Amino acid sequence: MVGKAKDTRTGIALEDLEGIRERVTVHKARRADLHSWAFHQLRTFVTYKAAIAGVPVRLVDPRNTSRTCHRCGHCDKRNRPSRDDFKASAAGSPAPPTTTLRSTSVAGQ
Repeated sequence: MVGKAKDTRTGIALEDLEGIRERVTVHKARRADLHSWAFHQLRTFVTYKAAIAGVPVRLVDPRNTSRTCHRCGHCDKRNRPSRDDFKASAAGSPAPPTTTLRSTSVAGQ
């Protein structure tokens, strides 16, 4: 991630997941999954490596990042008809959700 950002002369935006364990409720069977994610550790590693490479890192509000078009910035629930699909209702541009999320995080916020 850091190498790609450096090569493309862009920054990295990470969703600010501070307090997510307190804000999110999940069924008992999913609690172990939620609490085993190392959000802080990932953020620390990316920030450290980005600083060495001279790549800026910014924390962004995680609300609606999966519904926001990376091209035009339009945010709409209809942009994300399912977990695996993204189609910008304003721009009409289909894109893989992970590409859209990554681009939105870096460019739009």
